[in-house]
Amino acid sequence: MHWTERYADRVLSLEDAARLVGPGDRVMGGLPEPAPFLEALAARDDLSGVQVYLGAPRAGGVAVAANPGVTLFAGFLTEAMRTSQAPAEVLPVHFSGWAPFIRRWQPRVRVVLVAEPTDDGAVHPGSSVANDDELVSGTVRPDDAIVIG
Repeated sequence: MHWTERYADRVLSLEDAARLVGPGDRVMGGLPEPAPFLEALAARDDLSGVQVYLGAPRAGGVAVAANPGVTLFAGFLTEAMRTSQAPAEVLPVHFSGWAPFIRRWQPRVRVVLVAEPTDDGAVHPGSSVANDDELVSGTVRPDDAIVIG
């Protein structure tokens, strides 16, 4: 059975995936930046107290930082962030420290970009430098959401 049939009840539009984020949620994205998800999140006008953590925010980070209901935290400020002068808090953590950072801060919504799943539904997370494996397989509470795009 192809993965699109096997997981049909779990496939969401970007807008529906962005609606998984609630007030006060912590959202963490891997590398590459999940820009389409972040842009869908940025378009919402009902967010409050949402914290978004990105290692290297680019266009999606710029978009979400402009939402008044969101605070963006960044591993470092990319050229896109500097050029746009989008607001962001810089995190004192190196990429090698992201896995412990993820475990400590336990984001409720974890967003990673991956290659299309194999026919049998296997999903291979992206770069281990981005700690996508920790985002996907780390400690997850029952109400947590993992968005894979």
